[in-house]
Amino acid sequence: PAFCAPAAIVAVLGERWRAQCISAMRWHCSSAWRMGPRTCADDFFMLIEAGRMWTEVGGRRQECGVGDLVHWQRHEVHSAGWLSDDLVVLGIHHDTGLSDGVTLPARIGWPTVIHTGGETELLTLCWQAARLNALRPPAWRSRLNAQFTGILGHLLEHYGHAMMPSEASPSRVAWMRIRPATEALLAHLACPPSPPFLARRCGLSVAQFRRVFVAATGIPPRVWLGQRRIEEAGSLLRQGKTTAAVASAVGFADPAAFTSAFRRATGLPPGRWRAEGTL
Repeated sequence: PAFCAPAAIVAVLGERWRAQCISAMRWHCSSAWRMGPRTCADDFFMLIEAGRMWTEVGGRRQECGVGDLVHWQRHEVHSAGWLSDDLVVLGIHHDTGLSDGVTLPARIGWPTVIHTGGETELLTLCWQAARLNALRPPAWRSRLNAQFTGILGHLLEHYGHAMMPSEASPSRVAWMRIRPATEALLAHLACPPSPPFLARRCGLSVAQFRRVFVAATGIPPRVWLGQRRIEEAGSLLRQGKTTAAVASAVGFADPAAFTSAFRRATGLPPGRWRAEGTL
């Protein structure tokens, strides 16, 4: 859907990006509920429908109530817990990535807590996502992704002022330093350049390159490359390419090894994913 976001965010969204909803659920939380300290492999937020909870990120504890959207970025150490008997939350795990593999929340500096004031439109959008995830009607995966895109658009349009990208933020500075490496990797997925070559392109030592890469993306270069390969494989499968051809195109000499890696990443083998799945 079309939406109006602050110009600085629109500039970020000018890149090729994807929005995938991994899961959407509604929870009634008891007094025993506590989460973490932990990290997630994807981004995750909770919209508080009723009650109160607390969250802690980076040593900072915040108490949150009705209408607050609590967001944790992937690989970010966080914890949370119950504060009132009537706590009800809508939780969504998502993957919103840009063309260079950096996530949108990391690029724009998505805050841990956004105060929405309890507005009903966002609550309804999240309710609908949880219902799709629970009932799983025909084409539910694509419908869930479309629903999440609507949620994301609503958040950027109405609360984008709280997510303004900062050119001076550590993750942004780190990303700018490693961009020559990510461009080289994306151009040569099947036969990627060596770490020393990538480090030289960025004007860094190999050790510095690895540290800066993790600061920018949250993951090591090898893991980042694997994710980009799976994304490209999904795109090629959608175009009707054979499993063997896709495996070769993204750097797997053995189609069986590719099938195993694709299944681990997506939960589906390539053939079944081509018929019914999505990345």
